[in-house]
Amino acid sequence: MHSNRLLSSLGLWLVSTIAVVQCYRDYNCAQDMVISSADVRAAHERAISRINNPSTDNKFPINIQYRGNITPTANPAYYWYVTQLTDSQGRAGMKYYLLTSASGDILGMISTGWGRDLGTSDTWCT
Repeated sequence: MHSNRLLSSLGLWLVSTIAVVQCYRDYNCAQDMVISSADVRAAHERAISRINNPSTDNKFPINIQYRGNITPTANPAYYWYVTQLTDSQGRAGMKYYLLTSASGDILGMISTGWGRDLGTSDTWCT
């Protein structure tokens, strides 16, 4: 009887641990930009922190809801800044954002068009 209870508890622990583990990978984006798994992880951790503590901003989540030209697999989807490319004068050229669901699941990485605002000519990174 004890061994059954122990195995049952171990099984529940294992399933819950697997559900929490998030795998991060590199993303290949426009302009030959590679977003590293470390950058994805850092953006995702910021996203999870903000999702789990919405009281830090009374406008959350409306002020970061993605309403752009591409259709994410979740609605609502939220965008989180990752990095940007700059031109030779140091002006922002192309920006890269992580998209997540309301629960924090990663939906993908997007890039803006060169010199474009978020949501006008975004493309998915692969």
